[in-house]
Amino acid sequence: MPTNNLFKNSASPSAEEKTNWREDVLNGLLQGIFFLGILAALFASNDVLRDTAIPQRLKFNYISIYIGAVVFLGIITFIRRIPYVIRASILLLLFYVLALAGLIGAGLSGDGRIFILAIVVIASILLNTRISVVTLVLGTATLALIALLFNSGLIYVPTERLANSTSLSSWVSGSLVLVFLAVSIIIPVRYLISNFEAQIAQTSTLLHSVEIQQEALEELVDERTQALEHRASQLTAIAQVAHDALTFQDVDDLLKNTAILLSENFNYYHAGIFLLDEKKEYAILKAASSDGGQKMLARGHQLRVGSEGIVGATAAEKRPHIALDVGEDAIYFNNPDLPETHSEMALPLLAQNHVVGVLDIQSTEIQAFGQQDIEIFQTLANQIALAIQNAKLIGAAQENISKLEALTGKQAELGWKSHLENQSHAFLYTPLSIKNAQKETHFKVEENDEHTRIPILLRDREIGKIALKRKLQKWSPKERNLVAEVANQVGLAIENARLVDETREQGNRDQLITEFSTKLRETLDMDTVVKTAIEELQKTFALREVEVRLNTAKEK
Repeated sequence: MPTNNLFKNSASPSAEEKTNWREDVLNGLLQGIFFLGILAALFASNDVLRDTAIPQRLKFNYISIYIGAVVFLGIITFIRRIPYVIRASILLLLFYVLALAGLIGAGLSGDGRIFILAIVVIASILLNTRISVVTLVLGTATLALIALLFNSGLIYVPTERLANSTSLSSWVSGSLVLVFLAVSIIIPVRYLISNFEAQIAQTSTLLHSVEIQQEALEELVDERTQALEHRASQLTAIAQVAHDALTFQDVDDLLKNTAILLSENFNYYHAGIFLLDEKKEYAILKAASSDGGQKMLARGHQLRVGSEGIVGATAAEKRPHIALDVGEDAIYFNNPDLPETHSEMALPLLAQNHVVGVLDIQSTEIQAFGQQDIEIFQTLANQIALAIQNAKLIGAAQENISKLEALTGKQAELGWKSHLENQSHAFLYTPLSIKNAQKETHFKVEENDEHTRIPILLRDREIGKIALKRKLQKWSPKERNLVAEVANQVGLAIENARLVDETREQGNRDQLITEFSTKLRETLDMDTVVKTAIEELQKTFALREVEVRLNTAKEK
């Protein structure tokens, strides 16, 4: 909110703000006057009854006035349903009645003028300046009227104590004093009230501004929280999709399940995965989640790279494309199989900076995708590309392994057994260190609550064991399953290590043969070739004696 508008109209508080603080002042004033009025009425009634100078008929009038004033005061004090203006007016009326009683009963020497002054001050505080001036005029007129009544003898003066009340000059001076005091009080009071109301207005404006800013801040926090929660849910779903994608070893199953998981987790209209052909000329649809996508799969839907749709543009440019409104996007490919599409996002499947395909996501909403979606889903697209590459590599490796197993068969099994027999791979963990263990020393434990022994399996064949022991705590089925999973991973890692060793050994042998053949081909002289062969054999195998004999015709 701009600063120049923050205190606008601050000197003019609303009617509600004016009434609120005046209501509190009126309630407090009424309650205090009510309880003090009860005591004052009791003492005043007692004084009237004892005063022999007051005629009997006037005593009853005075007591009736006191009692009536207290009753009316109690009504306006405790009945809050009475409108504020009426309650304030009744309070002023009661003070006026008390002022008349004081003036009539005691003249200038009584407390009548004090009540008139109080009326003016209270009117100034509870109502406004105009009414306070009216009450001042009314009070002055009342003084003048009472003075005339005293001077004309219509009001009886029984004692010499009231003698000055018959003097017109005394009434004039008393009226002037009353006006002077009233004006002296009204002006500062109105000034203080004006400043007070201005402060109330400023405070109210500031509070209103703070409330608006707090509401705006809360809305902003809610929006940011919702955005963060939405992004967190997206990241969680993407992590789940990527994890599930890595579990598939067949490319077709991988793509199909990934497209379905995308639609299920993000509620998109269509999710499709394209793969490039070998020449990288066409992006061929390989998986789709929607009914329209299934029709496209059935007819072998494909798009030319670089010239058809945002899928073709994405494959050619290696960067994401978004069509926020497919009706206005220039490169959007209008597909009759997906009529409800209003926005589309295509992301390249990058593996080692090479495009292997395109992830295509379509929504029924306009402007359904933003920059954050690109960042998040590009990560998923890269994971899918890696999963595809891994699946292909795994497929190729499995094919090679199958061929190798078919060719070697028993030889591979014997080689593995020989590998384990010739080497000791037993280790023992203690609180101090991990050390080599004697073979079978720590594996002949019986299965019970505190001991567990899990076999290390490789292709359903036991190649080792993991023996675990602890005290005062039983092994739960869940823990045993966890250890079994660890054992399986250990078996796979050991097998990979063995294959790497064998591959390295085979490579060394091939290199040795290549080097040996290269040196033999360096000369065409037969004797030199034989001598070279003898030297290389001696160096390679550290032989003490090497003999090479060529068979003659007679030896055959």
